[in-house]
Amino acid sequence: MADVKIQYYYKWGANRQVLLLEALEQAMQVSAKHLILCIHTKKQLDNNDINPALPNALVKALKDNNKGTYHGRYMYLLTDKITPHGVRGGIAIAPFISLKLLPQIEDRSPDAIIYIPWMESELAEYQNRTNAMEMQNGSLHCTDS
Repeated sequence: MADVKIQYYYKWGANRQVLLLEALEQAMQVSAKHLILCIHTKKQLDNNDINPALPNALVKALKDNNKGTYHGRYMYLLTDKITPHGVRGGIAIAPFISLKLLPQIEDRSPDAIIYIPWMESELAEYQNRTNAMEMQNGSLHCTDS
């Protein structure tokens, strides 16, 4: 397992779109050089929980080029089949994924992972596998790698 400085999670059961927006907002408040959006397939970019949270131009760029710009920072796409080669560090935002994608995310050595569970059982498993802390407003702390 690669060195992940810190892992966070949001509680299950809240409005997923709101949680994703909060995760993006938290990620933008730290000095990380880029973001990594971790989803299983590009089709999830059209999901009602993900798509409305991202600007249309970013969704198009992620679909076309596997990367785009979000408020002046690069956002890279990581999926089951797409790995952003050469991308290390940054903040990985992992909304609604199964934990089988976690090793691939950890291989990018992100400064932080923000996990948003799809099901309550996934959150329990994530907590058992990591030393993750519950995400609370203003709690994301990491530095550029």
